Amino acid sequence: MAALLAALFAVWPVKKLAVYSNAIDRPGQRKIHAQDTPKLGGLAVFFGLLAGLGVSAFFYGEVFSREMLVILSGGLLTVALGFVDDIYTLPWSVKLLGQTAIAVLVAACGIEINYLKHPLSLQIIELGVFSKILSVFWILVVMNIINLIDGLDGLAGGIALISAFALFIISLLTNQLHVVFLLIALCGATAGFLRFNFHPASIFLGDTGSLLLGYLLAVCSITGVLKSATVIALGIPLLSLLIPLADTALAIVRRLKNRVNIFLPDRGHLHHILLNYYKHGQREVVLLLYSASVVLNLAAVLLSVTSGIYSYLWFLVIIAVLLIAALRLKKRILWPESK
Repeated sequence: MAALLAALFAVWPVKKLAVYSNAIDRPGQRKIHAQDTPKLGGLAVFFGLLAGLGVSAFFYGEVFSREMLVILSGGLLTVALGFVDDIYTLPWSVKLLGQTAIAVLVAACGIEINYLKHPLSLQIIELGVFSKILSVFWILVVMNIINLIDGLDGLAGGIALISAFALFIISLLTNQLHVVFLLIALCGATAGFLRFNFHPASIFLGDTGSLLLGYLLAVCSITGVLKSATVIALGIPLLSLLIPLADTALAIVRRLKNRVNIFLPDRGHLHHILLNYYKHGQREVVLLLYSASVVLNLAAVLLSVTSGIYSYLWFLVIIAVLLIAALRLKKRILWPESK
């Protein structure tokens, strides 16, 4: 509740700061919004997150562990990177370099997937040098997939909120209590911000927010699910974030096919396609994607509480259902013809 209220109250001064610093998202050819809209919404989310953690520390004590301080330090650097990008529009190469530096830093400080366990024999699979490489890669992937789906009012924030809440439930069920406070504060702060970000939005997350949400989801999934997980548990965060992951994968293949820079934006994302195909407004398309995300995150939660051979069976059932659903979608929805 503290995180939610703090984010709500922080939105007004953040709007003023965005206007003062000219961090404004203006309508354009690939933009959907019709009027100038302030960015920097991630500042309100980060303020709400810190307020929520502060209240938790007051009532419950040991919240700001060394691991938490590392995560928050990385979050602060991510906010700083997004803030600069929202104002000056950094080249994609500079932004990627900054993201990589942040990911390497937090992995070097211990936020990494240490090892995997075989779900049947429980044999330990040491990752060695690949531990940090895999962790850095995962952080970079999730930071960017949330950034890439931030194309409709409330879409990135809502998908992140649903995934964060699922990770919160999974952390409770698997007794990973060290990350619970961070996740519930993230849920509250994001929910508070969505009050102003849902259609018609009066403020956008900006890269300040989308990169922050992606970063936090990545590190929370590492510390709460993947740090010493079974092999099959790798599917939990993949299911939780499947919509932005699939959208990003299709975007990369589409841009490679068209021989354009994979980092350049376009209007071929899933939310653009749905908006054009169904001829509904933003609100309806966003709610449709919310519903799909809820179903996928429920599957992730169920996968987290199964063990042994049942985890494999449940994972295969999920994959089969997803493949059938994908095959039933019309080709022009999933893969629009290039013009």
